[in-house]
Amino acid sequence: MHLLRLQNLPGYDLRELETAFSIADLQRIIRAKTRTVPQGELISTIGGIHPNQFAEGRLPTLAELDVAAPRNAVYVSVSSTGPGTVNTLGKKLLESLGVMVSVTGDVAANAQTNLAFDQLRAQLTYPHFIRQLKDEMNYALSRGLTTVYDQAGSVPGAGWAVRRRRPCFA
Repeated sequence: MHLLRLQNLPGYDLRELETAFSIADLQRIIRAKTRTVPQGELISTIGGIHPNQFAEGRLPTLAELDVAAPRNAVYVSVSSTGPGTVNTLGKKLLESLGVMVSVTGDVAANAQTNLAFDQLRAQLTYPHFIRQLKDEMNYALSRGLTTVYDQAGSVPGAGWAVRRRRPCFA
């Protein structure tokens, strides 16, 4: 698990989507998330899902995401390199950041999803990191996970790249 990397994801993360096995499940989870996320704020999943996990064998459509979250931007992506999809408000948000989104809400893999990820992350603030980390810790606890070994993934200055002169517990 890359808990530290999760705090760097934009918006209000939807780790819960790992438990969705149909588009209807996905919509239910997103709809529940809208009850705790301020109106207009981004709800996202970047990584941790795959189209094959859903009975339909695909990511949700723009229309399906609109039904689940009409008042929040939604961005769902397989990874930071995509592919991804958005709802109407997510489309407006990404296009305002220079990301090309198809009429149907698809964000092409690689160049466009990389751009989306970079542009969204550039807007993050310290309070976001703290809120996101708390949210992720609470989600892990809700699943019974009480210990995390995190090598930090690609977080600059963390993980195995850090060399200490003495043990961190000293």
